[in-house]
Amino acid sequence: MNLQWKHLPLILLGGLVGAGLGWLGSFLFGLGGPNGLASLLGLHAVGMLFGSIGGLGFAVVTIVTRAARNPKVGPARYFMQINGTGSMLLGEAERRVDGSYVTTEWFTILFFPVFPVCRYRVTRHPGATPFHTLYTIHEKLPVLRQDAKRGYGIGALFLLGFLALAYAVAKDGH
Repeated sequence: MNLQWKHLPLILLGGLVGAGLGWLGSFLFGLGGPNGLASLLGLHAVGMLFGSIGGLGFAVVTIVTRAARNPKVGPARYFMQINGTGSMLLGEAERRVDGSYVTTEWFTILFFPVFPVCRYRVTRHPGATPFHTLYTIHEKLPVLRQDAKRGYGIGALFLLGFLALAYAVAKDGH
């Protein structure tokens, strides 16, 4: 992901706009959020809190997506996750003799791929470990629909498997 310090004002602006919309929504719809939170902070403060979180998230996703689709912006300098939220490279396709391959950068939340950001032709260094993967990025490529379809298809299979397992456990428990 290509987030830099110069994006901080736009991200903060997104948080302020989201807080304003959340505050306005608390007046219009009277939504109080989780039980007890509205009584602790107040209805309008809860609206502002959730609105600002949504606004911050929307600003970050917009900045990352626009940078990924702009050919003038260089490739991401790092792929990082905090508690499973961030970006990671998934998949290997179009292998070449030199050892390079095409992979897709995905934005993730709790380790679950949410949407594809960009594709890269990379070479993985042999000294890489699961905690410190070193890549050489050769070129930045646009995201293909087939990458998104494949990613969402695999995600749907995992979700269906999880739901089937949960159903089986719940059925045996009764």
